[in-house]
Amino acid sequence: MKPSSGAGRPAARSATPRHYLMCPPAHFDVVYSINPWMDPGKPVDPRLAMLQWQRIHDLFTELGHTVDLIEPLPGLPDMVFAANGATVHGGRALAARFRYEERSAEAPAYLSWLTANGFEAQQAAWTNEGQGDFLTAGDLLLAGSGFRTDRRAHAETEEYFGCPVISLTLVNGSYYHLDTALAILDEQTIMYYPEAFTPASQALLRRLYPDAVLATARDAACFGLNAVSDGRHVLLPAGATELTTQLRDRGYETIDLEVSELLRAGGGVKCCTLELHGSPGVASETTRELALALPLQEMISLDEAALPPHQEVAAAPARELPDPVASGGLTIVVTSVASDSHTWNLVYLQLALEELGHQVVNLGACVPDELLISECQRLRPGLAVVSTVNGHGFHDGMRLISRVRACPELASLPVVIGGKLGIAGPSGRAGRDQLRAAGFDAVFEEGTGMSALAALAGQLAAALSAEPAAEVTA
Repeated sequence: MKPSSGAGRPAARSATPRHYLMCPPAHFDVVYSINPWMDPGKPVDPRLAMLQWQRIHDLFTELGHTVDLIEPLPGLPDMVFAANGATVHGGRALAARFRYEERSAEAPAYLSWLTANGFEAQQAAWTNEGQGDFLTAGDLLLAGSGFRTDRRAHAETEEYFGCPVISLTLVNGSYYHLDTALAILDEQTIMYYPEAFTPASQALLRRLYPDAVLATARDAACFGLNAVSDGRHVLLPAGATELTTQLRDRGYETIDLEVSELLRAGGGVKCCTLELHGSPGVASETTRELALALPLQEMISLDEAALPPHQEVAAAPARELPDPVASGGLTIVVTSVASDSHTWNLVYLQLALEELGHQVVNLGACVPDELLISECQRLRPGLAVVSTVNGHGFHDGMRLISRVRACPELASLPVVIGGKLGIAGPSGRAGRDQLRAAGFDAVFEEGTGMSALAALAGQLAAALSAEPAAEVTA
């Protein structure tokens, strides 16, 4: 399909299901500077970066899109910016060849993932930073150069994919990738910041897209063009107010996202998102094996291989905790079951609950029933959260809750369980009913949970604040 001729106002927008690849920011940091946004002297907040990335992921899944995840590798702090890993078009993939040595090891990781997941893939011969500089617009590929991607990579890409490549030259170092200065809204419509391009490229864009949405300097500076659109919904960094108004006037539904921490490394919504055009529509085995489906609506898990040993993750049970009433939150014990060695689901729950103002004691993985019981007796928390992702949650949970409820001092402790519960036992409504009947206050099977858990914790905290001297009951 050719670019818009500019005639008439667009009809009602319709979303097209998309397939994305993302990489959790497990090792995100700014330890070098390869763009104007990066300052190693300014500390980053890994927790905030994870939550901001998580929100992007959640929205994709809530909008009905497929999201695959690649394992984050230690020592590659920018691997979270999956868009730079490859260009994927028509079921084929051309893996990146990074300009800077600091990111070079990301290329084989993305190439390996793409090959393992059924793509015909090879690494680019010329410097080529993937969808950072190559954006699919209908039957065309818009290609950037000037700072990262070598202009010769445009011809290589055109030959490899067998589709026209439109070359555009960037001139402003703050917009070093095409996806920081231009975004595809649908097959016929783009938005861009003219001053990021040479006069010749501006003229070309005006000819191809006379109806384009033009960004102001302020909207571009807050990375408003580093956006992802499914044809109807446009996810873009918060703060691009004039851009948002223009998009809504044209019938798009905008969703503003806070990316302040990711922006410390020069990244935003699109940077975190590699679109798998023409790809298989099923979530990859890698994603399932890693249990990396991190939506805030689920109890989540990351494989331990990408993280420090779980002994370093587990919180020390003897630490002093602030008064939960004074802080406005609960003391919450987060734990796994005895048979589950996963840890990142627990770390993420800890971060998410602490972000909501609660005090969290993370007991770590493979927690014996006796340890959980003794810690709850000692700490007298306002809530215990059991997260398990190894598929044995039903049987382990039934045993655990019966032992917890057998202790008179824990009989009224609110206890919930969530994650992969049904593989080794009943699933669905029957399994949830049995777990509740055994003594759990709430059961969150895969695909639900975090929002309900947050609401429950908030209700319990409100009750505790209202009656600080009273026992909290389920």
